[in-house]
Amino acid sequence: MTYKAENNLTMSHNDKIDVITPVLDYDINGNRATLTLEPAAMTFHTSSIKVAKDWKNYDGTALTAPVSEIEVELYRDGTVLEKKKLTAANNWEVSFDNIDVVNPTTGTNYQYSVKEVGVDSSGKIKINDGWYTATVTGDVDQGFTVTNKKSLEVTPLIPATTTKTFTKNGLI
Repeated sequence: MTYKAENNLTMSHNDKIDVITPVLDYDINGNRATLTLEPAAMTFHTSSIKVAKDWKNYDGTALTAPVSEIEVELYRDGTVLEKKKLTAANNWEVSFDNIDVVNPTTGTNYQYSVKEVGVDSSGKIKINDGWYTATVTGDVDQGFTVTNKKSLEVTPLIPATTTKTFTKNGLI
């Protein structure tokens, strides 16, 4: 004879719900019975990932944004998952919601990162007539901050030149 127990014995590990499957065999006066808990479907947690934008001048002081919006991409394990716009109207903050934390196939946590659209491989972006260095700090739990720090405009120095004419007898 087999009895089924309620699906209420669970434990959590790496944000994955594992179902404990106890087995109890017993024999009472020759009547043998087995009590098992049938495995429930595994459930995985989702999360929200917050992204904020910060603008800094070359000296690290706050800078008024030179544009009204930028776009960021959310990457999961190196692949673009979703894009969102950060604007002055949303106070330069967005949230990517209902994001899976755990890969259901492997049971391991996904790796998430963000990148501002338009940033080149050296971490620079040209906005209007100025160059900015874009850096990303933070993590999935605390949220990410994309900071654009304006590059100091440098005018190259041109050395002064003097023209002198020489003749066979000396200076003219």
